[in-house]
Amino acid sequence: MTDPRPSLFVNDPLDELILDVWSALNASNDPPWLFRTGGFLSHLQKDDGGLRQSIDMLNIDKLRPKLAEVIAWWRRTRQGTVRAHAAPDTLTRSLLALPVDGLPALQIITESPVLLPDGTIVRERGYYASGKLVYDPVPASSFPRSRCPRHRRKSPPPCDSFAKISWRTSRSWGMPSRPTRSP
Repeated sequence: MTDPRPSLFVNDPLDELILDVWSALNASNDPPWLFRTGGFLSHLQKDDGGLRQSIDMLNIDKLRPKLAEVIAWWRRTRQGTVRAHAAPDTLTRSLLALPVDGLPALQIITESPVLLPDGTIVRERGYYASGKLVYDPVPASSFPRSRCPRHRRKSPPPCDSFAKISWRTSRSWGMPSRPTRSP
């Protein structure tokens, strides 16, 4: 079975490695999983319950496993053999320090539908570049029964404070005037 990931050698010059890594990351970023948030590398992280996502900034310890998922890393030995290797720390630190202009920008994760500035109504789960957002609705089955829209009461419970207020209609304008208390 062949590995579909691109292969890179850690012995190659750093400037070449950086270019190759960016091209591999951009090729694997459809649909987007790697973003830039405030000029930093970020990705989506699920909470402990697995329901809600949050924006998580990548550091060296979080980026190295991502690089291993996307790229097969190798080292050429002096004897001429090739061995598996992890992404070098100098490369990982360089990727975190360099500007990340080529990645999609992410500012917010929303759980409810949104109207974007270009007129698009966000209804389907995913990333929307025009709004720089990810739409990730929480399934209705995860809500407690009382908060689920299907199980709400048909009419709100009576409220004594509103029952004591009556509204008069102004005869000249037909508009409601100030509320007055009922006797």
